[in-house]
Amino acid sequence: MNILIIEQDNSFAQWLKAISERKGHNVEVCSKWKDAKQLLVKQKFVLILANVFMHDFEGEQLISALKVMCPEASIIAVTDHNTREQELEIRKQDILYYMIKPVDKKYITSLLNHLELKTSLPRN
Repeated sequence: MNILIIEQDNSFAQWLKAISERKGHNVEVCSKWKDAKQLLVKQKFVLILANVFMHDFEGEQLISALKVMCPEASIIAVTDHNTREQELEIRKQDILYYMIKPVDKKYITSLLNHLELKTSLPRN
């Protein structure tokens, strides 16, 4: 499964990458929206983990842009600056999961397992 991590916290991004790669997934990491856009044009991703507070793009606009550029991908929104209003707006955009830091490894593993099952199901 191809996974894109859009995260400016490099240690958190590398932690997510390591967990995903141990499960056999291909992972790309970007710390800026402009770099993520370039990858999204070149490659398809099954899962995108995106920090909703990037320095160069944020919030529901980021999720909207991801939905336009990669409509088939499942999106996990990640934040360490949560507000109830923000969470409600982002959840309205049909994301897979809204994750508030700090994140427990078992939740990441569980989400990856769920997507692995979902993407391996026969398509009609």
